[in-house]
Amino acid sequence: MNTAQNAKLHLLDYWHVIRIRLGLVALIFLLVVITVSATTFLLPKEYMSFTTIEVEPNTNPARIFTSTSTTDVNDPKFTQTQVEIIARKGVLYPVIQRLDLEKMGSPRPASIAGGSV
Repeated sequence: MNTAQNAKLHLLDYWHVIRIRLGLVALIFLLVVITVSATTFLLPKEYMSFTTIEVEPNTNPARIFTSTSTTDVNDPKFTQTQVEIIARKGVLYPVIQRLDLEKMGSPRPASIAGGSV
């Protein structure tokens, strides 16, 4: 029982100190907000961009120990680059709008294959 009363007194003590120092707390808060706003406004503007380097598939794979004809080799770097290019907003959103895919619930392969992109 004594512990509960001590805890309650501690909370009331904290509340009393905060209430007495409310003006100081508000002043410090406003100074921080004004300082951050002024610093953000006065800093030089920074711009960010990104690029994707397109990796071409290797058309002449080195064949050292085989004498067979060249076969189609799946290059994972080329595939990953093509997926990233297709998934960009500048490529993907015009295709969605042109094929009116927003109104379709789920894309059907037959209707997509029949349309011209």
